[in-house]
Amino acid sequence: MLSVAARSQQMRTTGARCVSQLTPRNRLSQMFIPTSKEKVAASNADAVASHSLMLKSGFIRQSSSGIYSILPIGLRTIEKIEKVIDEEMRAIGGQKLALPLVLSSEMWKKTGRWDGMGSELFKLQDRKESDLLLAPTHEEEITQIVANELSSYRQLPIRLYQIGRKYRDEMRPRSGLLRGREFMMKDLYTFDENLETASVAYDDVQGAYDRIFRRIGVPFAVAEADTGNIGGSRSHEYHILSAAGEDNLLTCPKCHYTANEEKATGVLPDTDEEALKAQPTITLAGDSLLQLLNPSSAHSLGVQFASIKASLVDKHGKRTVLEENALVAAISSSSREVNFLKVYEVIRKHMETKVAPDQPFVRSEISLTPTVPDTISSTQSVHLIIDESAEQGIKANEKTLRNDLKTLSCKDMIVHPKGDYRVAHEGDFCPSCHADHVSSKLITEKAIEIGHTFLLGTKYSDALDCSFTPREPANATKLPAQMGCYGIGVSRLSAAVIESLHDDAGMIWPTSIAPYRACVLVADNKNSESNDIAEKLYDELNAQASINDPLCNEVVLDDRKGGFGFKIRDAEMIGYPFVVIVGNKTRTNGMVEIRERIKGQKSHQIELPITEAVAHLKQRVAEKLAV
Repeated sequence: MLSVAARSQQMRTTGARCVSQLTPRNRLSQMFIPTSKEKVAASNADAVASHSLMLKSGFIRQSSSGIYSILPIGLRTIEKIEKVIDEEMRAIGGQKLALPLVLSSEMWKKTGRWDGMGSELFKLQDRKESDLLLAPTHEEEITQIVANELSSYRQLPIRLYQIGRKYRDEMRPRSGLLRGREFMMKDLYTFDENLETASVAYDDVQGAYDRIFRRIGVPFAVAEADTGNIGGSRSHEYHILSAAGEDNLLTCPKCHYTANEEKATGVLPDTDEEALKAQPTITLAGDSLLQLLNPSSAHSLGVQFASIKASLVDKHGKRTVLEENALVAAISSSSREVNFLKVYEVIRKHMETKVAPDQPFVRSEISLTPTVPDTISSTQSVHLIIDESAEQGIKANEKTLRNDLKTLSCKDMIVHPKGDYRVAHEGDFCPSCHADHVSSKLITEKAIEIGHTFLLGTKYSDALDCSFTPREPANATKLPAQMGCYGIGVSRLSAAVIESLHDDAGMIWPTSIAPYRACVLVADNKNSESNDIAEKLYDELNAQASINDPLCNEVVLDDRKGGFGFKIRDAEMIGYPFVVIVGNKTRTNGMVEIRERIKGQKSHQIELPITEAVAHLKQRVAEKLAV
């Protein structure tokens, strides 16, 4: 056997030869893969297939609630996911960097997220009592870095990404890697000169995401989504459909319109022009108004209330209070829940229009809290929101309403346009098909979110003064960079793939991210001839015919002591795409058995002369990678 020094020298002088030809064989007898045929204990909160299989197959071990050690075979799969991501990020101009896990609170306080994200943050202090946090995301950090270096439009666009660990103090960590307190993510941040080029970047990233998930080889769905506390004007989620998912998607089986239920719109089943004309109409005036907005009778009439607090913050941190004690009265059908995320957007836009042009602000802080008020007081403004689902047609005449304010005893009333302010339901008509005069009802699908894209605009660049001199020399005013942020949950994706691709025997890895693409299994390792044949076959499979050989360093040799049943159960549980069995027939007539893991059916089995096995396997692996 070559010494380490000799092997190192040989590797330096062999050019493009496959690394596995120069290193010891990947022998399972010498690898740390602690598999178990027994069901590994997991809490009820973790009772999903991916978690159980990752524990049984030796991919992970739990350190504490929501925190896991990723063992060698699990890390190998995650590194393959990262490799696909790296290639596609670089293809659209992304440059990789590494950002710190421990962050200062300073920038987070400037953007309002130090308090805004609440108990999700892992907060800590150093010995000088300076506030710090474990990074849940890096918008503030990356914006500060770019802000310190950016001066001119000539430096744009900028595309920076990282793959690293993140931390969120989940109230109830569950489902293994699907919802932990420590997780691995890819974050791409883009900085552009204007909204037009930022939108082009958004489209480029969406194209890269499509390629990433297609290369990984798992069915996925793209859904319109709410921007949440990240912010921005445009957002999409990427999902793997699975009963283990916590997200509900509403999707159209005809046109494939898909949206998260928080964002989805649906056309009411009985909404057509004739039905609308036939609806009775009441005018919000006098007793009708008082009855609708009387908290004691509101619920039965489909009215839901929320309190409003609204402030604007300038770049110096000065806060201007717009509302402290206002109410939203949202009227819908009594059978329909008000979607306060939709209401929030209307209130936010209204509040921001109240700002004078000479009063610049970097962010609005608006909260809506569902409430049941005892009364409506003379110091409160009321925002009236009327959903299309209201059981009676409601005609709100603002002049009439103002005349009735004395009766209602509120400070002021703002009547917003009637529209869609409800939670969409399964059975609603698809809005896209309905616009084309096609009838198609939405259905609900459970899904696991694996990626998210946000067009941020200037939310963070305004707050952190990330600006540049524009190309028009007449305009001396610096402009804030238009930003986007784009995430993929790397560790979550590894578990989500298992949820989508497994059976009773175990995992069924796509060839692109399988820990190893082929396993050479010695049925009887007590027979020296079988061992010799298996090792020779292993070496031939690993031999590099070209620089992109699909099996170079992708084969593992199961030479462990133990019976055939034990080994094949492990192979199917771990989910190698191909297993080559060296047994009695190999010694007697030169035949090997090749098993291919396919979801929904027993492993596909064929027998081939060992002389044909290498070419067959390399061709099949290449075909699966090309899909």
